[in-house]
Amino acid sequence: MTTDSTVKRLDDVSGDSFATRDKESGAKAQGMYLDPEIQGDLLTSGATNATELAQESVKAVAGRIFRADVVLIAAGSAGDRWLMLVDKAAAAIDGDLPLKRSPKLVGDFASMDFGVYGVLCSRGIQLVLSTSPSDVRLAPAEGLFQWDVA
Repeated sequence: MTTDSTVKRLDDVSGDSFATRDKESGAKAQGMYLDPEIQGDLLTSGATNATELAQESVKAVAGRIFRADVVLIAAGSAGDRWLMLVDKAAAAIDGDLPLKRSPKLVGDFASMDFGVYGVLCSRGIQLVLSTSPSDVRLAPAEGLFQWDVA
């Protein structure tokens, strides 16, 4: 396996470390693979029930969120919508600033993936459907939310 034109091959691949040799000089380089692992049963998933909501209080204490999805299910939803992540213990209100925001919803679905490390929320985790791209403007109750948090 080669990763670019200067790497000859991977040698001594064992567990979490690797070694390579440069094609021209023959110099050996070593490194470690970074593969974070959540210990125990810390990761939990959740979803709203069959009731449409404008927002979801995922956690009222500090936590880390890895993924958030929303599906619009209200018939005749008009206007643009954004899925927002708000770092707050209490329910979000109009004017709150989001920590993260999805691109404008195209169709009836939005998703935000925060990668392997997720996003740390120091106060709480609120997911909100907003009619404004810059701050929270609560949309009508029209979405079902899903999430993965720790």
